[in-house]
Amino acid sequence: MKLAWYSALAICGLVLVISGCSKQQESPKVERKPHPYPEVTMSPPADQVALAESLVYAHRMITYQSLENRYRFRYDTRKVSLVEVGQRSLKFLHDSKPIATLYTISIAQLYNWAQETSWGVRDLARTSLLPDTAFALALSHMANKYAADGDDGSAYLALPPTRLTRDTTFSGQRFIKILADYISETFSNSSSSRTSVGPIYCVDVSVDERRIILGIRPDGEKSAPKEVEAFLDTLVKSVEIVR
Repeated sequence: MKLAWYSALAICGLVLVISGCSKQQESPKVERKPHPYPEVTMSPPADQVALAESLVYAHRMITYQSLENRYRFRYDTRKVSLVEVGQRSLKFLHDSKPIATLYTISIAQLYNWAQETSWGVRDLARTSLLPDTAFALALSHMANKYAADGDDGSAYLALPPTRLTRDTTFSGQRFIKILADYISETFSNSSSSRTSVGPIYCVDVSVDERRIILGIRPDGEKSAPKEVEAFLDTLVKSVEIVR
């Protein structure tokens, strides 16, 4: 008797559960109205974008290293190509046209040269503009690259410079960046012209007692375009000593 009673209760409970489920299934679906605002697509965080761009940029950079003079620098292969000119000069090209030249300047070899020139190296070294005499020698040597004499005139770079900035590379190497006047004189009509040239850089890459300075200048007798100056600024900042 009890077994029949419990069986009846179990059957009733099962019916109630099934009916409840059917009612839930038969409940009407709620229609979702569109959101009044447009859907927003999230962009990657700015720092991730910057990191991705820096990785792409780094991939396009190449390191040039001088084993003899123990320095190196990086440059962007998208903008320039590099050609070695002799043992102590590098030429930077853009679209096969020269835009700048780098000279490796041995200070020890310049002392005898300085005695034979009229560039006033000692006077230049006494000014408060330059870190030391080595920079005065290197800058005078760079100025000599602009000198030219002819039958009816001459041209030269006037020193001291009109503008000079002292700074260090990312690895701590000292350098100067200057602008100076390029003067061209014509003897027959006693005329002269003056234009600003530069920037010219002198970077100290000396190791121990061996004084070496890199002289870098844009090609031509005029100021470099902004994009060339930006390229040279980046290159100079990357210069470091190879220990």
